[in-house]
Amino acid sequence: MPARIFQHAGLFAEELFIDAVDYEYSLRVRALGYLIAECTTATLLHSPGTPTSHSLLGLKSFHSANYSPIRRYYQERNKIWVARRYFATFPRFCLRLFSFTITDAIKVVLVEQDKRAKLSAFLRGVIDGCMNRMGKYSGN
Repeated sequence: MPARIFQHAGLFAEELFIDAVDYEYSLRVRALGYLIAECTTATLLHSPGTPTSHSLLGLKSFHSANYSPIRRYYQERNKIWVARRYFATFPRFCLRLFSFTITDAIKVVLVEQDKRAKLSAFLRGVIDGCMNRMGKYSGN
């Protein structure tokens, strides 16, 4: 990415810490009129969480990332932070983020370990995102 885009759009949103930093920045530069090109042949060597494969009633296969509770917290809090700022301009993108939220919550309930801690962190992330609380996750 050319340095002039950073000069125009600014740096990444530090308050997002770990999740949705890329979403927020891409929406910000798109709102400024820049286009984002997609490279369909790029390979990203990144394994989010500890992915596992499952099948539901032997019919449909799906993957679950098995993120930690703290990661679940930041994912949900930061998605809401992004949606609060960009929903008016990019409603379809923001609605898609929330469809991931629903799908991930169902996967936690169905197949992941430590359900209670993850769902608690998930809910706290939603509440903190709605309340615009951007502090560090305490786990309590």
